[in-house]
Amino acid sequence: MSVWEWGGLGKTTLVNDVYRSQEVKRYFDRRAWVCISQKCTVEDLMRRLIEDLYNENRDILLGNIDTMPCDTMVEVLHAYLQQKRYLIVLDDMWHINGWFDELSPVLVDSKCRSRIVVTTRNHDVAYLAVESRVLELRPLQEGDAWILFRNKAF
Repeated sequence: MSVWEWGGLGKTTLVNDVYRSQEVKRYFDRRAWVCISQKCTVEDLMRRLIEDLYNENRDILLGNIDTMPCDTMVEVLHAYLQQKRYLIVLDDMWHINGWFDELSPVLVDSKCRSRIVVTTRNHDVAYLAVESRVLELRPLQEGDAWILFRNKAF
């Protein structure tokens, strides 16, 4: 699933609220949240993903992630996620850079109903990442925004 908008409408906040909910924590065996910079490489993404998965689940990673070769990281991720229901959030993705080609063998659903959520400001990235499930956030109308503010502030 992709969540996209130009910026400032709350895509990260919305996805974060869902990610941190007790219902989601109970439903998924493994969860990871990775913020992606514009210069993030596939290796950076895999390192961050492994670190967050292991930290989130309070597991101990054997080996030094900083010196781990890419093919070993693929094996670690595949073994850790195999037959598990996982939720992975890739937050603020600016470009694809072949990530899905590299990660698709690792992020196999195995009929466990796993989910990958991408947040992005880039319309093309949203549709390239997950063409069938794109949620576009739009600004509230002025009247609706005022009602929301009034109900929350007073």
